Amino acid sequence: MSFSRMMATKVVGLLGESLTLEASKDSFTGKAHPSKVYSAVADLPNPLCKEQLTKRKQKSSIFRRRKTGKAAERPIRARKVIRKEKVETHRVHQNQVVSLLHAEQNASRSFCCVDRAFVELSKWAPNFVPRTLYDFESGVGSVPWAAISRWSKQLEEIHCIDSSKDMVNLAELLLKGGEAGGKFHVPQTYFRQLMSPTVNRTFDLVVSAHTLFEFPSLEARLDAHINLWRKTKDYYVLVELGTREGFKLIDEAKEFILFQSKKEGQEMHILAPCPHSLACPRLLREGDRSPCNFESRYYKLWPENDGEASKERFSFVILGKGRRKSPSPSWPRMVRAPMVRGGHVICSLCTPEGKLEDVTFTKSKDGRASFLCARYSDWGDLVPVSLRQKEFDVRDKVKKEKISENSDDAQKSEHQYVAADEGRPLVN
Repeated sequence: MSFSRMMATKVVGLLGESLTLEASKDSFTGKAHPSKVYSAVADLPNPLCKEQLTKRKQKSSIFRRRKTGKAAERPIRARKVIRKEKVETHRVHQNQVVSLLHAEQNASRSFCCVDRAFVELSKWAPNFVPRTLYDFESGVGSVPWAAISRWSKQLEEIHCIDSSKDMVNLAELLLKGGEAGGKFHVPQTYFRQLMSPTVNRTFDLVVSAHTLFEFPSLEARLDAHINLWRKTKDYYVLVELGTREGFKLIDEAKEFILFQSKKEGQEMHILAPCPHSLACPRLLREGDRSPCNFESRYYKLWPENDGEASKERFSFVILGKGRRKSPSPSWPRMVRAPMVRGGHVICSLCTPEGKLEDVTFTKSKDGRASFLCARYSDWGDLVPVSLRQKEFDVRDKVKKEKISENSDDAQKSEHQYVAADEGRPLVN
């Protein structure tokens, strides 16, 4: 017989005394463990809802009358409008059209992704309440609305930066409740078209959502990250599309800021989603081209939804300055939807050791509590278990050989057997 040494991931048990005590009860179901990230279907606040945008659309020139038996107002498709405006070379009017179409198509998506990131921020930094918000490339104001929905009474000042004047005008209108003469929900709300180069002013929360693809080069992106990181007092939140390219842009920003902070001797941490500060194991895995992304649900703003929630995948990272302000559990994060099978659950976990592991949970092997926690965890949740790498021997059947082997080969075979039995590395 020949022996080979292999590694496997073993579930040691639950982490946390309170959870262990709760799991010992017969009433424990695993549906409400403390590491679940509860994220309901994102629904836009009233000033961003369909009625306000419909009022705005009726005043816009992207609607015209078409005769189909009787006069009716119907929207022209975006590509036709843009083609027409290119011919007439009314650039300002084209920007107004694009801004409105962006609000109709992307406001709900952007809102649900940013709101999901804020859910993580509130859960793992429960004592953090931002007073000031800095939104880079604010678009139609999805980030301010997500912040107002979560910290409306505590927010004192909002700064929105967007290079498009027409986008700024639309965002101001929506943040005033859809009325040009209305008031901002946060009185100290300011809009700018350029980012101030001064770093004297810092903000509790700095957000850059769906903007990284707009930079023309790597150098421009890194310069923006440096400026935004210097404006950050507590947390810097980055949100991007859940494609592989979007994920790589998020990882690029994370690695660059980690490197820059280490170079300057500045302490920082990753609040979410990574349970570690090492290189992303998904990018290191050969042949794996799938991105590290997550899923959020929302109701479409336009066209009308039929009551069913749509899904949007996104990648994000939350970077914090200094040490963690609240203790964070060392739990692995579920980076794919669990595969529930008869009697077992297969979970893809990103571990605090910086590894990507496929772990199988069963009641008999891992215990009822660990199995139920894994069974009812969702994509993006932390799983409150402790993992450990365990070595074990695998015996391979070999064919019988003639006794014509020389003594050296026999001694080497005996040495391998003893080494495997004692747990020492094998020698070829």
